[in-house]
Amino acid sequence: MTDANDAIDKSVGAISAIMFLAIMLVVFLLAVVIVLGVLQDVNVDQVGDLTATGTAVNETLATVSNVTTSSFAILTTNTNSTCTLIYAVNASSSTLLGSSNYTQPTSCQILATHNSSFIGMDWNVTYSWSYPAGSALAFDTGIDDIQDGTINMVVNFFALMPTVGTIIAVVVLIGAIVLLIMYVAKMRNTRPQSEQGYTG
Repeated sequence: MTDANDAIDKSVGAISAIMFLAIMLVVFLLAVVIVLGVLQDVNVDQVGDLTATGTAVNETLATVSNVTTSSFAILTTNTNSTCTLIYAVNASSSTLLGSSNYTQPTSCQILATHNSSFIGMDWNVTYSWSYPAGSALAFDTGIDDIQDGTINMVVNFFALMPTVGTIIAVVVLIGAIVLLIMYVAKMRNTRPQSEQGYTG
Protein backbone atom coordinates (compact mmCIF):
# COMPACT_ATOMS: atom_id res chain seq x y z
CA MET A 1 0.00 0.00 0.00
CA THR A 2 2.91 2.32 0.62
CA ASP A 3 3.97 2.06 -3.03
CA ALA A 4 0.39 2.78 -4.14
CA ASN A 5 0.17 5.81 -1.85
CA ASP A 6 3.52 7.10 -3.12
CA ALA A 7 2.32 6.78 -6.72
CA ILE A 8 -0.89 8.61 -5.85
CA ASP A 9 1.08 11.37 -4.11
CA LYS A 10 3.32 11.81 -7.17
CA SER A 11 0.34 11.91 -9.52
CA VAL A 12 -1.43 14.44 -7.32
CA GLY A 13 1.69 16.60 -7.29
CA ALA A 14 2.05 16.46 -11.08
CA ILE A 15 -1.60 17.33 -11.73
CA SER A 16 -1.47 20.16 -9.19
CA ALA A 17 1.66 21.52 -10.86
CA ILE A 18 0.00 21.48 -14.30
CA MET A 19 -3.09 23.28 -12.97
CA PHE A 20 -0.90 25.84 -11.21
CA LEU A 21 1.13 26.52 -14.39
CA ALA A 22 -2.05 27.00 -16.44
CA ILE A 23 -3.39 29.54 -13.97
CA MET A 24 -0.04 31.36 -13.75
CA LEU A 25 0.12 31.58 -17.57
CA VAL A 26 -3.21 33.41 -17.67
CA VAL A 27 -2.14 35.74 -14.83
CA PHE A 28 1.19 36.45 -16.57
CA LEU A 29 -0.47 37.37 -19.86
CA LEU A 30 -2.88 39.71 -18.09
CA ALA A 31 0.08 41.37 -16.35
CA VAL A 32 1.89 41.78 -19.69
CA VAL A 33 -1.14 43.52 -21.22
CA ILE A 34 -1.42 45.92 -18.27
CA VAL A 35 2.31 46.75 -18.21
CA LEU A 36 2.50 47.34 -21.97
CA GLY A 37 -0.52 49.59 -21.79
CA VAL A 38 1.15 51.71 -19.12
CA LEU A 39 4.46 51.83 -21.03
CA GLN A 40 2.69 52.89 -24.20
CA ASP A 41 0.96 55.77 -22.38
CA VAL A 42 4.27 56.90 -20.83
CA ASN A 43 6.01 56.71 -24.21
CA VAL A 44 3.35 58.79 -25.95
CA ASP A 45 3.51 61.43 -23.20
CA GLN A 46 7.31 61.56 -23.40
CA VAL A 47 7.40 61.86 -27.18
CA GLY A 48 4.78 64.58 -27.15
CA ASP A 49 7.00 66.69 -24.90
CA LEU A 50 10.17 66.44 -27.05
CA THR A 51 11.06 69.55 -29.06
CA ALA A 52 13.91 70.31 -31.45
CA THR A 53 15.46 73.75 -31.00
CA GLY A 54 18.26 75.77 -32.56
CA THR A 55 19.46 79.12 -33.86
CA ALA A 56 20.08 80.32 -37.40
CA VAL A 57 22.77 83.00 -37.70
CA ASN A 58 22.98 85.44 -40.62
CA GLU A 59 20.71 83.42 -42.87
CA THR A 60 20.39 85.23 -46.19
CA LEU A 61 16.98 86.10 -47.59
CA ALA A 62 17.29 87.10 -51.24
CA THR A 63 15.55 90.20 -52.60
CA VAL A 64 13.19 90.87 -49.70
CA SER A 65 9.93 92.29 -51.03
CA ASN A 66 7.16 94.42 -49.58
CA VAL A 67 4.62 92.36 -51.56
CA THR A 68 5.73 88.74 -51.28
CA THR A 69 6.79 87.28 -47.95
CA SER A 70 10.25 85.75 -47.49
CA SER A 71 10.28 82.51 -45.50
CA PHE A 72 13.01 81.36 -43.15
CA ALA A 73 14.84 78.19 -44.19
CA ILE A 74 13.71 76.27 -41.09
CA LEU A 75 10.25 75.98 -42.66
CA THR A 76 11.71 73.63 -45.27
CA THR A 77 12.78 71.35 -42.42
CA ASN A 78 9.51 71.48 -40.53
CA THR A 79 6.46 73.49 -41.55
CA ASN A 80 5.28 73.57 -37.93
CA SER A 81 8.31 75.55 -36.80
CA THR A 82 8.04 78.55 -34.51
CA CYS A 83 10.62 81.33 -34.81
CA THR A 84 11.77 84.29 -32.77
CA LEU A 85 13.57 86.94 -34.82
CA ILE A 86 16.65 88.23 -33.00
CA TYR A 87 17.77 90.81 -35.59
CA ALA A 88 17.87 91.55 -39.32
CA VAL A 89 20.62 93.37 -41.20
CA ASN A 90 21.22 94.49 -44.77
CA ALA A 91 23.36 91.75 -46.35
CA SER A 92 25.71 94.12 -48.19
CA SER A 93 26.19 96.92 -45.65
CA SER A 94 25.42 95.03 -42.40
CA THR A 95 23.09 97.90 -41.46
CA LEU A 96 20.84 96.86 -38.60
CA LEU A 97 17.22 96.98 -39.69
CA GLY A 98 14.79 98.36 -37.14
CA SER A 99 11.32 96.91 -36.74
CA SER A 100 9.90 99.77 -38.82
CA ASN A 101 11.48 98.12 -41.88
CA TYR A 102 9.50 94.89 -41.74
CA THR A 103 6.48 93.01 -40.53
CA GLN A 104 6.10 89.29 -39.86
CA PRO A 105 2.99 87.59 -41.28
CA THR A 106 4.05 84.50 -39.30
CA SER A 107 6.88 84.06 -36.84
CA CYS A 108 9.07 82.39 -39.52
CA GLN A 109 8.38 84.88 -42.34
CA ILE A 110 9.28 88.47 -42.99
CA LEU A 111 7.90 91.20 -45.28
CA ALA A 112 9.44 94.61 -45.93
CA THR A 113 7.25 97.59 -45.11
CA HIS A 114 6.31 100.02 -47.87
CA ASN A 115 8.44 102.81 -46.38
CA SER A 116 11.59 100.66 -45.92
CA SER A 117 14.72 101.80 -47.74
CA PHE A 118 15.88 98.17 -48.13
CA ILE A 119 13.13 96.78 -50.38
CA GLY A 120 14.50 94.46 -53.07
CA MET A 121 17.80 93.94 -51.24
CA ASP A 122 19.23 90.82 -49.64
CA TRP A 123 18.78 90.61 -45.87
CA ASN A 124 20.55 88.51 -43.29
CA VAL A 125 18.38 87.33 -40.41
CA THR A 126 19.32 85.71 -37.13
CA TYR A 127 16.61 83.86 -35.26
CA SER A 128 15.92 81.02 -32.88
CA TRP A 129 13.57 78.20 -33.88
CA SER A 130 11.78 75.20 -32.43
CA TYR A 131 9.41 72.48 -33.60
CA PRO A 132 7.84 69.26 -32.22
CA ALA A 133 10.30 66.43 -32.90
CA GLY A 134 8.76 63.39 -31.25
CA SER A 135 7.51 61.76 -34.46
CA ALA A 136 10.98 61.91 -36.01
CA LEU A 137 12.78 60.00 -33.24
CA ALA A 138 14.15 56.63 -34.32
CA PHE A 139 14.16 55.18 -30.80
CA ASP A 140 10.48 56.01 -30.44
CA THR A 141 9.71 54.09 -33.64
CA GLY A 142 11.64 51.11 -32.27
CA ILE A 143 9.75 51.17 -28.98
CA ASP A 144 6.43 51.42 -30.82
CA ASP A 145 7.35 48.45 -33.01
CA ILE A 146 8.20 46.31 -29.99
CA GLN A 147 5.06 47.35 -28.14
CA ASP A 148 2.82 46.88 -31.17
CA GLY A 149 4.24 43.45 -31.92
CA THR A 150 3.90 42.25 -28.36
CA ILE A 151 0.44 43.73 -27.89
CA ASN A 152 -0.74 42.18 -31.16
CA MET A 153 0.54 38.80 -30.01
CA VAL A 154 -1.30 39.10 -26.71
CA VAL A 155 -4.44 40.45 -28.40
CA ASN A 156 -4.42 37.51 -30.80
CA PHE A 157 -4.10 35.18 -27.83
CA PHE A 158 -7.08 36.75 -26.07
CA ALA A 159 -9.06 36.59 -29.31
CA LEU A 160 -8.81 32.83 -28.85
CA MET A 161 -9.76 33.06 -25.17
CA PRO A 162 -13.24 31.50 -25.61
CA THR A 163 -11.54 28.36 -26.97
CA VAL A 164 -8.50 28.56 -24.69
CA GLY A 165 -10.71 29.31 -21.68
CA THR A 166 -12.87 26.30 -22.43
CA ILE A 167 -9.81 24.05 -22.73
CA ILE A 168 -8.35 25.39 -19.47
CA ALA A 169 -11.69 24.96 -17.70
CA VAL A 170 -11.96 21.36 -18.93
CA VAL A 171 -8.37 20.62 -17.87
CA VAL A 172 -8.96 22.12 -14.42
CA LEU A 173 -12.25 20.20 -14.04
CA ILE A 174 -10.69 16.91 -15.09
CA GLY A 175 -7.73 17.60 -12.82
CA ALA A 176 -10.04 18.31 -9.89
CA ILE A 177 -11.99 15.07 -10.52
CA VAL A 178 -8.77 13.05 -10.79
CA LEU A 179 -7.44 14.62 -7.59
CA LEU A 180 -10.70 13.77 -5.81
CA ILE A 181 -10.59 10.17 -7.01
CA MET A 182 -6.95 9.82 -5.98
CA TYR A 183 -7.67 11.35 -2.60
CA VAL A 184 -10.51 8.88 -2.00
CA ALA A 185 -8.31 6.00 -3.13
CA LYS A 186 -5.56 7.11 -0.79
CA MET A 187 -7.96 7.36 2.12
CA ARG A 188 -9.21 3.84 1.43
CA ASN A 189 -5.67 2.50 1.25
CA THR A 190 -4.73 4.12 4.55
CA ARG A 191 -7.63 2.63 6.58
CA PRO A 192 -6.51 0.39 9.42
CA GLN A 193 -6.32 -3.32 8.54
CA SER A 194 -9.12 -4.09 10.99
CA GLU A 195 -11.51 -1.78 9.08
CA GLN A 196 -10.79 -3.49 5.77
CA GLY A 197 -12.37 -6.77 6.96
CA TYR A 198 -11.05 -10.16 7.79
CA THR A 199 -9.80 -11.98 4.71
CA GLY A 200 -9.42 -15.37 6.41
